[in-house]
Amino acid sequence: MIFELAPIVLDCGSYQSRAGLALINNNNNHSDPLQPSPKVITRTMLGRYPQAQYHTIFLGDEVLDRRGFIKHCFPIQRGQVTDWHDLETFWDFLIFNHVLLNHGTTREHSYSLNNHDKVMGFQETCTDRALLLNENPFMGNCCFLKSTSTNHHFTNNLNMHREKTIQIMFEKLQIPALCLAPSPLMSLYANGKTNGVVVECGHGVTQIASCLDGKVVANSVKQLEVAGSDLTQILAQNFRQKGLFFKTFYEIHCLCKEIKETLCYVALDYESEMKKDSSLISKEYELPDGTLLNTEYERFKTCEILFQPELYQSEELSEGTPFEIDDSSGIHQLALDSIRSCSDMHARLGLYSNIVLAGESTLLPGFKERLLKEMIQLAPSQAHVQVEPKRHSHSCTPAWIGGSILASMSIFPDLCMNKQEYHEEGAIPYSKRCLHKMYS
Repeated sequence: MIFELAPIVLDCGSYQSRAGLALINNNNNHSDPLQPSPKVITRTMLGRYPQAQYHTIFLGDEVLDRRGFIKHCFPIQRGQVTDWHDLETFWDFLIFNHVLLNHGTTREHSYSLNNHDKVMGFQETCTDRALLLNENPFMGNCCFLKSTSTNHHFTNNLNMHREKTIQIMFEKLQIPALCLAPSPLMSLYANGKTNGVVVECGHGVTQIASCLDGKVVANSVKQLEVAGSDLTQILAQNFRQKGLFFKTFYEIHCLCKEIKETLCYVALDYESEMKKDSSLISKEYELPDGTLLNTEYERFKTCEILFQPELYQSEELSEGTPFEIDDSSGIHQLALDSIRSCSDMHARLGLYSNIVLAGESTLLPGFKERLLKEMIQLAPSQAHVQVEPKRHSHSCTPAWIGGSILASMSIFPDLCMNKQEYHEEGAIPYSKRCLHKMYS
């Protein structure tokens, strides 16, 4: 296969999705400093007017603009697909009404409330562009897996999710060729690497994976039961204790999240920070109504759960349910476990010096320094621990950038399945091929 048009690249997370066309003129070099940027960065959410028989679909920030008037839903939560029909709709809008808006393939949609059937008032169109979709290695699990998940369970769940994705892309969205790529590996590509440990802490998922020779080591994929949304909930809970209540979706997921990203930080030494006088830590935040909100120790206590989850075993966090942590390992311990999952001792030492960060919560001030400190204490004496600095201008988009780089390389067509192969063989052979080419 030879692709004449730049492929579409999608990276869909629990909170935010990134989409655009691959940069095709980068000399097929994954370390080229010329980096692409996504055309669309939007929230992974849909909105509908609840009363109309046929209704317009709103995407991402359009939903917030109409909050209070429309129903909203999240097709992906905690890194897992919650509704395949909604996710199909989201992908459809993202591809044809946003990424390809100026490329002659836009669509107008309306949907029936009664039977969910798509009603098309136009001639069916499709794109001639191949598509690369980043996948979460834990996709397909109905709940958070423990850090000791088995290879067999990992593979079966990933296959089921992948086969459903392939079916939608070829049968519903009429994509001519598809490549499914693991997001940790794509984050490494964005940093010009094929070997390393990716520590990703996003809105709904915190996961760590080690990669060697351009493949994800399946045994090494670990997941922490805490992510950025939980930090936001912890902060909101601290404010409730001060008499300030964040109740609505907008107040929690937008306003409180903004306060977290503006004022919160990761303490280099938690105990020492707790001993400081509050006047040295206190900062004010002006709320939309002009009220000044004073923040103190919650600025760093909020983030400590990433490194000491046991501190919050009895807290009530996301969705109002008791938050229980069966394994109290912090993110640094899981990173160590991920490295130790690699059997080759020489390869392990190389991984310590190639730790790459991804996800919104790793951008919190102090996160990199704290992780480096903890890893140095855990690593063997002969290891040189290094946490890579940010190398790309779009801080939350390394997996998308890496996907764009891969989609521009000469090997990309060999990693794709085309529509003819799908109709002749089905999804299973390609799913197994993905495991062989992308995982070890």
